[in-house]
Amino acid sequence: MALLQHHHDSGMTILIVTHEPDVADYAQRVIELGRRDRAGQAGGRAPFGPGADAGGTR
Repeated sequence: MALLQHHHDSGMTILIVTHEPDVADYAQRVIELGRRDRAGQAGGRAPFGPGADAGGTR
């Protein structure tokens, strides 16, 4: 994670796909996807972009 943090600090955008909460904790933004009954407030939608409901991000 230190190498990824170094790249991010230098301006690089990093995208990580994970099932591990401890890895997701490093992120500035999390988009939860999956089954409607298990995917956080967004209910399996990808809530980003203009006018999107940000319920599934943190």
